[in-house]
Amino acid sequence: MNPSFESNDAWELLGGYAPGYSWSRAHSGSRSMRLGLLSPYPAAVFSSVRQEVDIPSNASEARLSFYYFPVSWPEDNDYLYLVLDRASDGTRLLREKFINRSQTWNPMDFDLREYVGERVKLQIGVYNDGHGVTGVFLDDVELWVVDGGN
Repeated sequence: MNPSFESNDAWELLGGYAPGYSWSRAHSGSRSMRLGLLSPYPAAVFSSVRQEVDIPSNASEARLSFYYFPVSWPEDNDYLYLVLDRASDGTRLLREKFINRSQTWNPMDFDLREYVGERVKLQIGVYNDGHGVTGVFLDDVELWVVDGGN
């Protein structure tokens, strides 16, 4: 729900440095989500959005895609991350860390077929290590599911 952050629905805003809706940059529509820092902050901090989603048990394909636009200087140990936790018991199913610092809309795509039949808490965020600045504009977060024809 709300893949382009055009409304204030569906996403939980989490972290020691709260994310926020942004009109300054968007991949599509008029808004995106700002994660992380756009100015220096003197401590390590997380900033993320989370939403519960179902990956249907009859799915033959399940893919998560999104776009992110980083603003980062200097290069340090900051990163963007994706986390999937099982909604029923909080078991960590996936944790991926990545960042491409190219200031363009970078596409990301994850195969989630391994999690078919699960209700998951999908979380996308930025970790800042307290040195430098890394902010990310996130947009067009979509879960694509193909019915397996049960």
